[in-house]
Amino acid sequence: MRDFNCGNINWNTVQPETASSSSDTELFLECIENNCLTQHIIEPTRSVNTLDLPITKDPDIVHSINVLDCLAESDHRMVLSEMDIKQLDHKQTEALHYNKGVYEDIRQHSCGINWNTNLTSDIENRWQAFRDLILQLHMHTFLSNPLNV
Repeated sequence: MRDFNCGNINWNTVQPETASSSSDTELFLECIENNCLTQHIIEPTRSVNTLDLPITKDPDIVHSINVLDCLAESDHRMVLSEMDIKQLDHKQTEALHYNKGVYEDIRQHSCGINWNTNLTSDIENRWQAFRDLILQLHMHTFLSNPLNV
């Protein structure tokens, strides 16, 4: 929901009201169309213009929408809507705390690695091998010092 200040749009047809509309208006309408968005208000929200626009990706999320009178000295009308908003499930992910790594142990273990045999092939494979070795070293020091991570 936002005041987009695009007053020259006919929201019944989702087209500019005049042939001399600005390029910003055309880009705005193109963005709505290209991203399959739905604008839910047809009636004016400021004078004769529909400026305060609730735009959603899911057209079924809005159950009701009402444009009310202005609040206090505002020249914009209030918009009251009822929507289904689902809380996203936050998946727990494991993250290494690199700032708590036992770097002296990592240095000691990395001295025993034959880097020439472990880092062969193209640059992408070298990067993956290096990354895997560093993660193994980090996990090794974590398992031997669990309170330090």
